[in-house]
Amino acid sequence: MLSKADFNQKHQAKFDKAGLSKAERSKRYKQYQLTFAMKTQGVVGRSKQAAEPFRENRVLNTSYSNFSQCTKDYATALMDPWNVVRPPCVPDTICLPSYKFGVRARGTFVVGLQGTGFVFINPYVCYGGTTAGFRTDASFNSQDVEGGGITGNDPFFNDSPFVAADFGAALNQSRLVGAGLRARYTGTEINRSGQAVIFRSPTNRDFLAPGSQSVTNLLTYKETSTAPVDRDWHYAVWRPTTATDIAYANPVDLEPNFCLLVAIFGGQPGQSFEFDYVSWFEIVGNNLPNLTRSHSDPIGMSAVSMAMPLVQPTRNPNTTLRSFLKEMAVGVSTAMSFMPRLPGQAGMLTNTISDLANVGSYLL
Repeated sequence: MLSKADFNQKHQAKFDKAGLSKAERSKRYKQYQLTFAMKTQGVVGRSKQAAEPFRENRVLNTSYSNFSQCTKDYATALMDPWNVVRPPCVPDTICLPSYKFGVRARGTFVVGLQGTGFVFINPYVCYGGTTAGFRTDASFNSQDVEGGGITGNDPFFNDSPFVAADFGAALNQSRLVGAGLRARYTGTEINRSGQAVIFRSPTNRDFLAPGSQSVTNLLTYKETSTAPVDRDWHYAVWRPTTATDIAYANPVDLEPNFCLLVAIFGGQPGQSFEFDYVSWFEIVGNNLPNLTRSHSDPIGMSAVSMAMPLVQPTRNPNTTLRSFLKEMAVGVSTAMSFMPRLPGQAGMLTNTISDLANVGSYLL
């Protein structure tokens, strides 16, 4: 089935001659979808996915189906962790059987007495009973983002079934697969004001280690994004930045890593917001409730790594994910030297053997 863009391009001359409006062209496309579905007994609006990774002209097919399932799950966990269908894993070479699960916390925060309110989290906390983040209440009395222990800055916890005593060098170890923090305005329209600042620490380490952070300090980071306060969700999304971020470790050692923040500056005191955070983990070790296989997909892992956005996403994660998958395909076709020469499965085998022979001759 043709996409809407291809359908309009195919019939553009006819539509232009007939003087059809944009709405009328959309109606024609919907009629085409219904006709196609009736002929194939398929699902309206869902095109048939190509089985081959390359088309006849040797151009990479960017179909979502051409990535392995583990890579698609990993990409979803990184770009849109709220819409993960199954607990994901990192498709690298550390493919140990692991326990895969997610934690979540939801709540509200309020702009304080000097017009500042915020919520920040440590996405690495995979157990309960330990502070996963902080949020402000109406008594918060500072213009800056402050750490814990300040009046009006309240701790909150996630819903993990584990406790800190379950983790250690000789016990369980974990690694973070994906995480995100989002917030939106829930107060009255007449009081809606201020600037939302969405921030991830560039090194995924505690952004409050140097001390309190003003809006000026936060905006010096190139990755920080901003938006006017509105009723849309605004997202701070985690991504790996160092080799240790995709390695198993003792999460207790990472308790100070508050690295995701959504803050409001210049708001009306008393404005209320809701927040929602989620983190996905893999755990290996002793006495785990259920181990499942992990997968290794180096090409898919490389495609995900190359497509990582340079700044915090400002669009809906679902939209960001679709763009991200296209960037993955572009990265594979442009940055992996052997990929564009593969016309199909047979070509894959022939060219790969040829490439390996050439590499062997260089080594000899």
